[in-house]
Amino acid sequence: MNAASPRFRIALLCNSIDRAYQSSFHNALQRAAQSRGAELLVVVGRELESELPHERALNQVYRWLAPDRVDGAVILSAALSNHSGPEGVLRLCQELLPVPSCSIGLRLPDVPSILIDNRAAMRTATSHLISAHGCRQVAYIGGPDYNEEARLRYQGYRDALAGAQLPFDERRVTAGTFSTESGHLGLLELLARGAGFDALLAGNDNMALGAVDALLEAGLRVPEDVKVLGFDDAPVARFARRSLTTVAQPFDDMAALALDALLVQLRGEPPPALQYPGVRLVARESCGCGYVLARTDDPEAPPALTPQAFLRDWAAELERRASSGVALQLWETAVPDLARGLASELEGRSGAFLQALEDVADELERQRQTGDELSRALGGLLQRCQEAGYRGRHDHGLERACLEGRAKAAAISHRGHGRRALVVMDSAVAIRGVSQQLALMLSPAALAGSFRNALRQLGISTGYLAVCAEDGSDQLRPLLALEHGEVLSTSPAPYPARQLFPANFPGVSGEGLIVLPLTIEARTIGLLALDGKTEPFVCEALRSQLSAALEMGALHARVVEETTIHERLAHEQLLGELVVARRIQGALAPSELDVPGFELAAELISADQVGGDYYDVFPMADGCWLAIGDVTGHGLLAGLIMLMLQSSVSTAVRGAAEQTPAAVTCHVNRVLHSNIRSRLKVKDHATFMILRARTDGRVVMAGAHEDVIVHRKATGRCELVETTGVWLGISPDISDTTEDTPFELAEGDVAVLYTDGLIEARDAAGEELGMERVLQLIQAAAAQGPQAIVTALSAAARKWAPVQQDDITVVAMRRR
Repeated sequence: MNAASPRFRIALLCNSIDRAYQSSFHNALQRAAQSRGAELLVVVGRELESELPHERALNQVYRWLAPDRVDGAVILSAALSNHSGPEGVLRLCQELLPVPSCSIGLRLPDVPSILIDNRAAMRTATSHLISAHGCRQVAYIGGPDYNEEARLRYQGYRDALAGAQLPFDERRVTAGTFSTESGHLGLLELLARGAGFDALLAGNDNMALGAVDALLEAGLRVPEDVKVLGFDDAPVARFARRSLTTVAQPFDDMAALALDALLVQLRGEPPPALQYPGVRLVARESCGCGYVLARTDDPEAPPALTPQAFLRDWAAELERRASSGVALQLWETAVPDLARGLASELEGRSGAFLQALEDVADELERQRQTGDELSRALGGLLQRCQEAGYRGRHDHGLERACLEGRAKAAAISHRGHGRRALVVMDSAVAIRGVSQQLALMLSPAALAGSFRNALRQLGISTGYLAVCAEDGSDQLRPLLALEHGEVLSTSPAPYPARQLFPANFPGVSGEGLIVLPLTIEARTIGLLALDGKTEPFVCEALRSQLSAALEMGALHARVVEETTIHERLAHEQLLGELVVARRIQGALAPSELDVPGFELAAELISADQVGGDYYDVFPMADGCWLAIGDVTGHGLLAGLIMLMLQSSVSTAVRGAAEQTPAAVTCHVNRVLHSNIRSRLKVKDHATFMILRARTDGRVVMAGAHEDVIVHRKATGRCELVETTGVWLGISPDISDTTEDTPFELAEGDVAVLYTDGLIEARDAAGEELGMERVLQLIQAAAAQGPQAIVTALSAAARKWAPVQQDDITVVAMRRR
């Protein structure tokens, strides 16, 4: 893009779009850009060189402006320089080179600067209170001393007092911070000092409005007791408890001068170094001017022309001035239509003037102007008529029409603000629902789709969303480009952040774009752009929500990745532990099953995750000891406890041949309880049962485990011998609940011991194999001996359960 192109792009660099000063200048610059065929990018960061890291992160967007993307930059220097001073803004201008810049509100060397004469403007405002209202004790609440504009306005106040030969009294002066609260506190401080005052000026509108509230709370009337005047003409000044008389900054003039200064530079010509557009005093209720509706005194010499003729001549003169290139105020451009409408009304065409007001109001609304411009046009029209001598009883019809026009203009203004309020309320409701949707999106792709739906719900037809590439904030990766409701196809590959957007975005956006960085704490994580007519609070709400959603998505991705890694490592660790556990379990299984007087068979089928099954056989001269158990838990820990169990059982049965199973059980419990609770510091336990079988058929058992199944050869039936007692490892002493249980085996009888993995094996439908089926299998295989029983039970369990969830152990012992 260059100066010769039919459409050029200008960037406005500002620290906010939802504050009064910034919003007013933004709207004015947008109007100026449209009238000059320019496209506006509103680039929103924060104040330069802020002490807060998250504020500095937002300023990365200023440095993403490249010469091939913008033709010039307008910088709201007065708003950006509170921390950095003029030097910081000048450094930013130098970083933007070769993009030409223009400074607003702050004079910079070698940079064209547009300023208002703050000193002269406050001098004029103070003089208005002194000369127009006869005030003699004028108090002042200034801004902070470090602010250059505040210092100049204070000097203007002092100039006006000196010019009117009024004494300066320090008791009537205090300072605030440009906030409403500081104005309220400043007024209370002035009242406490006891120096009376009949008028009050404030360094800006917010402080003036805070002071008005304090005056009314103190029982003082505004303007009857104290007249109040502010500075800036913020939108809230029109809707205060007393509409505020204030100094209006000439935003349209400043915007036009700034764009023209850039165009001059783009043509290679030197721009004016410094320009001071004039300010104006907006008179409202707080100084008393708003209560004066019309003058009724007669002129000394009546005008020669009729009011109708004068109005038509004046309308033609204004249009000639405009066509010859003379700059008119915005309200002056509306006067010709109003003047002709008023002339038609006075000529007898009833309703012509009010219709002209409606038409002008519609046109101003299309230009995003407030109802105040209509009121200024009406005021200028009446003032010009009065200055020309059209007033008093001879021109009662003209004054009556103007008063009706003022009432109509007030109604139009309130109607417009009411519509705007409804739009803002609807947007607030919509943004609440949109925020909930965006908060749930945990992936960039899902967020892009939700963002598109959000724009549709909010009535925004053009928007763009990109995230910083993984290798840093100097690369952006597009997620969504939407223009005029249509999704543009963009490459997903990263591109330089200084390019701002992909090559095909935007086209001709009409209203321009608002560009906002996406940040989390001190990190810049993406870029958001929205149609230039988007409500400022919607822009900020979407920026905050998208930033949070991107960070939440990134956090979710990191958690998923870390969880996956952790699970993989845990799985690999578990596999290693299972190998060790299986080795322990295999090593503990008895290698010899030859026992005097008995025939034995056994099988232990380990699950994928070793479940802790244990059995052991200790041959004796007159029979054997036979133990079986099941440790809670799986894997290596279960294997360690099995090892402790086997060791303690082996020591107990070999150390005293004539001890009882109950005594062995109590001994093993003491060992396990100490090791499990004190050393391993876990809460695992084990089911356990041990029996002493003798060759003469006497059997004694003790412990708490699954019931022993005894198949009687004589009857061909099975019976259950119940085990009693408690699990091992829970209590240090179980002697009170552990006792011996005797039973006998005749020749050919079979005792079957097993773990719960057998009877609790589940099929695909979740049904257990169960005791009844186990008994049937034993009865069917008993005649063939212990090995046949073990084989039948093991095969049935494998077939029944497609997935083995627990170890299965089966031991069968037949008396010879």
